Amino acid sequence: MVDFGGDEQFTASDRLNVKMEPQCNKGAPEDLHIMYSATGFLLPCCLCDSTKANHDHFAAIGFFDEELRVENNDNLIDIVTSDAWNEFYNSLEDNPSGFGLPPECLKFCGVPYVHNKAIL
Repeated sequence: MVDFGGDEQFTASDRLNVKMEPQCNKGAPEDLHIMYSATGFLLPCCLCDSTKANHDHFAAIGFFDEELRVENNDNLIDIVTSDAWNEFYNSLEDNPSGFGLPPECLKFCGVPYVHNKAIL
């Protein structure tokens, strides 16, 4: 876990010193560790709904849209391959410093990153 001194408002320079190593999309698709929320939705991680700010972030992405509620789907694959899920996973893969991700993602899945300095 990365310690930012208890401040959950990460600056751009904070984010540049973090490399994301997300636990939610490690391994093969059939090995995904997903969470079933008390409100009837699947989430990539239990931290997605751990604070109002995180809930709001994932709601804005679409994770809490009614068409993704488990009871409104015939199988779970339809949910975890939805646009909301794909956009989230793409933002993890294409975004090593975690820009736009909620603070919990950075705190728990970010590791300190030391930039290599060129020797002239």
